[in-house]
Amino acid sequence: ENVDLMKMLASAQEENGDTADAEKTVKRALQVEPDEPELHLILGKLSVETGQLDQAIHHLSQGIAHKAANTDGYLMLSKVYEQQREFTKALDALKQAMDAEPNDTRSYLAAANLYRNSKNYNAAEKVLQKAVQIDPQDVTIRRQLGALLALKLVHHSQEASSQS
Repeated sequence: ENVDLMKMLASAQEENGDTADAEKTVKRALQVEPDEPELHLILGKLSVETGQLDQAIHHLSQGIAHKAANTDGYLMLSKVYEQQREFTKALDALKQAMDAEPNDTRSYLAAANLYRNSKNYNAAEKVLQKAVQIDPQDVTIRRQLGALLALKLVHHSQEASSQS
């Protein structure tokens, strides 16, 4: 059986909302190519969509194991851990993404968001500064850094006024 054809079929099924059929197609393809990272990532994504987060972690981890330089897999895995409120594991996945593909700024942006949401503004600033070094022309990164610095200033002034 042609695995590429099954991947396309699964993608079409997913786009049409046929998650169960897409899952069956991917599982059939995995029987032919059990080490195909993209199939595991697709199955991980489908598992997220159906709320099976433990299955998602399993399949995303399998996809990453077969292809380490896989920012998409790490980003999805991080989001699943974030949904499970496992922020340390989410950050670990993002750090692995940074190590695997150090010039892909998406993992830095995701880490900055996690840090910002947990009010660790200094860590968020540090990863955004690194992202700016990687891609100084990216306006989105610069905007996020500016917004974070403004947030830090407001937070700092609120702390100062509450102490006086």
